[in-house]
Amino acid sequence: QIQFSSGTTEASGDWEIATVDTFTIPRWNYLSVDYQPNGHPAIAYRTSNSLRYASYNGSEWTITTVDDSSSGELTNKPSLGHLPDGTPVIAYWRYNSDADQRLQFARYDGENWSITTIEENAGDHASLSIGPDGNPAIAYDAGYTTLRYAAYDGNNWNFTDVAGRPSYISLQHRPDGQPGIAASLRGSDQLIYATIQDDEWRTENVAG
Repeated sequence: QIQFSSGTTEASGDWEIATVDTFTIPRWNYLSVDYQPNGHPAIAYRTSNSLRYASYNGSEWTITTVDDSSSGELTNKPSLGHLPDGTPVIAYWRYNSDADQRLQFARYDGENWSITTIEENAGDHASLSIGPDGNPAIAYDAGYTTLRYAAYDGNNWNFTDVAGRPSYISLQHRPDGQPGIAASLRGSDQLIYATIQDDEWRTENVAG
């Protein structure tokens, strides 16, 4: 089952729990939640043979299939966001083998999902954020060797290498619009934070 829980404003502090979807939970079931501009939640999640998107309209959940992986490839580790007009966008991995992992970007037009491959033979972690200009950006593991940042300018994706050998990654935009990335580094106990200063990426060690 996929369930959504939301806290109440009552003094009791009770949580309201709703069942969104029911299926056999696969191993390594990753998911991502984000709020739509209308204030209602949405979830991107993996089933045993597909990547799905569920959105709430205030009374019911609507579920669509983003990417069907019944052919044997896995779709996993989604990172969900919404553009200012409410369009859902998802960064995720499509996995065939350790030597064939692709970073995918999906966008919904209200009827169909369009899917773009951002990078071939990449790693297996990514985080998506919507910039103040309304365009998506993704921080991700490129080939298990490089922390890479991809920003869409409305026409093209622009790529910048930030640091080396990332594992888990989290991307957000600062109030001034600059991206900030937290990442743990493979093969070490380091947690780093990276952001742009004077038009260059700067990293600092947070822990480890």
